[in-house]
Amino acid sequence: MSLTFKTKNDLNNWEKAYWYLRLLVNTDRYGGLSKNGSKLIKLHDFLLSGYNFVKASDEPDEVKVKTLMSILEQVILEKVREDSKKYYVSLDLIDELKKYLLTLTDFYVFATVIKNILLPTNDIIKKVPTGEGIEFALTYANALLDSKHEKGLSNLIREWDLITEDLCLNRERELMVSLFNDVRKTFKDNLSETELDVILTATCQEYERRVSQKRKQRAGGDLETATSFILDYFNFKRATGPEHFNAGIEVDNWVKDKKGWYIGISLKRTLRERWKQTYTTEIGLLDRYKIKYIIHLLNNDRDLSDTKIGEMGSYRHLFFIADDSKVLKEYREHVALKNYVFPMSSLIRKLREFSN
Repeated sequence: MSLTFKTKNDLNNWEKAYWYLRLLVNTDRYGGLSKNGSKLIKLHDFLLSGYNFVKASDEPDEVKVKTLMSILEQVILEKVREDSKKYYVSLDLIDELKKYLLTLTDFYVFATVIKNILLPTNDIIKKVPTGEGIEFALTYANALLDSKHEKGLSNLIREWDLITEDLCLNRERELMVSLFNDVRKTFKDNLSETELDVILTATCQEYERRVSQKRKQRAGGDLETATSFILDYFNFKRATGPEHFNAGIEVDNWVKDKKGWYIGISLKRTLRERWKQTYTTEIGLLDRYKIKYIIHLLNNDRDLSDTKIGEMGSYRHLFFIADDSKVLKEYREHVALKNYVFPMSSLIRKLREFSN
C-alpha cells in the first residue's frame, strides 16, 4: 500500500475542516481566535448571511468569493489595533485562510465548522477535569494514611498517578463521546458517508490534541500536589527553595533542617531527566546554596540501575521506593548503594532525621 501525501490544493471542501480548526486554535502563529467566542459567532453569522446573499446574486463567482473574503477580514480585524502584535498575527491568519477559502462552498464549510464543531469543542474543553481528580486523590490519600500511617506511603505513591489519571481520562472519554455524537447528529443527514467520516475524525483529532495539552499541564501539578500533601500530613514545614538557585534540578517541595540547609523532595515517574541533570550540578554548587539532599519518591522502580543510583547518589540524591519492590532488598544489601536507597515507609523517619 503506497501513501499519498496531499497538499492544500488536493483537499476537498470538507477535508479542509480540520485545518480551519487548527488555524483558529493556533495561538503562537495566528493569535488563537478560537478563544474569542463572540467574534467567532459574529464571523459565522456574517459569513453565512453573506454566503446566502451572494449565492443568489448574478455576480461572477470570483466577485462573490472576494466579497466573502472582505467580510471575513473586516470581522477578524474589528477592534484590533494596527501595528499591535495581535494585528499582525491576525493578518497572518487571514493570509493563511486565503489558501483554503477558494470557493463559495469553502466559506460555507468554514462558517459551519465554526458553529457546529469549534464552538461546541470549546465548551467541551472547559469541562475537561483539572482539579477534580486531585480532589478525590487527596481525600483517598488522607484516608489511606489515617489507616496505615507511614506504611501507607508505598500504596499512595504508586497509586497517585492511577487515581488522578484514571478519573480524568474516563471523564475525557465521556466528553469526547458526547461531542462525537452531537457532531454526527448535526451533519449525518446533510453529508455523504465519506464527508461525515472526515468531519468526525477532524473533530476527534483536534479534541485529543487540545486535551493532551491540558493533560501535560495537569500531570506535573498532580505530582507536586502529592509531595505537598505528604509533608503537610506529617507536619513538615515547607520552605521556599534556595534563592537564585537554578541548576536544572526539578524539585516539587523543599524543607529545611535546623541549620538552615535545604532538603528537596520530588515524586517522579522516571529518573531520565534527573539522571542527565546531575552532570551539570557540582557538589560545590550544592554547598553554595546549602542543599543537603535531593529526595526522589519513585512510583516505579523500572528505571533504576546501579549506574544511575551510584552517580546521582554521589551528588546527594536519595531514592525511596515501595517496600515491596523486587529490587529494594538487592540495593539495601549492596555495599556501595545501600546509603542511597530506602523503603518508602522510612521516608518520614529519615526526613525527621535529616531535618535535625
